[in-house]
Amino acid sequence: MRSINLSSYSDAFKTLDEAQFIKYLDYFGVQVKAQESEDIYSFVTRMISNGLFSDQLTDFFVGYSIPQISKEFDLLRFGHNYILDIELKNISTEERIATQLIQNSYYLRALGTPVITYAFVVKTQGVFTLDENGNLMKRTMKELVNAVGGQQSKGIDNIDALFKPSVYLVSPLNSPEKFISGSYFLTGNQLAARNDIIRIFADNSVPVIAIEGKPGTGKTLLTYDIARYFVDQKWNVCLFHCGYLAEGHYILMNEHKWNIHPIRDLDSVLQQPQKCNLIIVDEAQRVYSNQLEAIINYINERKIKCIFSYDPEQVFSSSESLRNIAGRVEQLIHKKYRLTEKIRTNKEIASFITNLFNRNKINSNIEYNNIYLQYFDSAEFLRRYLEQLKDHGWEVINYTTSSYNHLTYDKYQVGHRNAHLVIGQEFDKVATVINQHFYYGDDGLLRARRELGAPEYQLDKMLYQILTRARQEITIVVYQNKPMLDACLRILEK
Repeated sequence: MRSINLSSYSDAFKTLDEAQFIKYLDYFGVQVKAQESEDIYSFVTRMISNGLFSDQLTDFFVGYSIPQISKEFDLLRFGHNYILDIELKNISTEERIATQLIQNSYYLRALGTPVITYAFVVKTQGVFTLDENGNLMKRTMKELVNAVGGQQSKGIDNIDALFKPSVYLVSPLNSPEKFISGSYFLTGNQLAARNDIIRIFADNSVPVIAIEGKPGTGKTLLTYDIARYFVDQKWNVCLFHCGYLAEGHYILMNEHKWNIHPIRDLDSVLQQPQKCNLIIVDEAQRVYSNQLEAIINYINERKIKCIFSYDPEQVFSSSESLRNIAGRVEQLIHKKYRLTEKIRTNKEIASFITNLFNRNKINSNIEYNNIYLQYFDSAEFLRRYLEQLKDHGWEVINYTTSSYNHLTYDKYQVGHRNAHLVIGQEFDKVATVINQHFYYGDDGLLRARRELGAPEYQLDKMLYQILTRARQEITIVVYQNKPMLDACLRILEK
């Protein structure tokens, strides 16, 4: 996206025909609705009439969205002395204005420069800002003019480079302290589901809630946010994680007294005399059939609430798929929420994963600047390279191996993280291996052969789990598999 002089924007809107105006905005990477252009024109007209000069309206980004979280700013400009954000509203309420300005300030403060946020309501000509305590205050047009004129603006060549996703994408398991302190925001989709679920439980209208979402849709954050709400309401919330507990789980348990258990402890927890008010089953697609039956019997006998949070595709074995836990949950008296808006997905990474798992879908329009590729034929050289990546801050995630048999990939795997240990977590930089067992079927879909003596976990399912943990960068290391090297090169070639 390029910055634009708002006077130029206003002149173009006033004098160009619609097709030429759209083409002009495309040059700057601006996509706005007709009413929004009307509002910008009205805003610029007012600013000029109040003594601002056209050269003081340069370097503005119009309708910029932070990558991966789709947080949009109407008019955004960077300066040496402060960042200026101006939100234009045709009409709005003070409550909605305050909410947006508070959120915008939160995201912009992470850049380390003072932030000034304003809202201008076109219909009423009202001007609003936040005081130092985050309270909404009415201001005059003259004060807004002074804020624009007083900024020492600076040009930005690559606005996306300023915003690091790890600063904003808070994970309850990887950033538990940020999560507990409330240093995050839910999207509109998440917030609507959250409020509806709280209301449903308050009304006792539906006992079971199902939350389904693919990687990157914020399923885990929404699930834990709901848990946090009811913990704050002094409910006894029993949260079962269908996998190994992460470090973040133990922080929530030990420092904040959350009632979290691995699913394997289900029977002993349900036998405790203290009744759970709410049971939450996270990564429920991996629960065993007898465990599901025990949970259903418990909530029916005690008339309590339950939330199942799952992604049917995030399974590791054919037996997990055959259990069809999602289908069985949806046979209960329940209400289901499906999250579809991706908030943790880097478009580059998402495209690469899609292309890798289905070679019929190669997208030649994507430039893969954050996907790295290496090839090795020597297990020893590969192991040393993975150790080097680990030393440089990469999360090297292994395939879950056998507890009984020595497998070929044991020769080069480093560290302790495997596909099972990272369920529900996310990392900025992820590295993994595509070994000699991977191949494409006649239908173009990625598959993997099971090595003799290996557990029933499917390598291709584990690879999907591993890659979808990445937020910013991926390193693929191909080992003794020339066809897969060719396939990766075809995806990455410019």
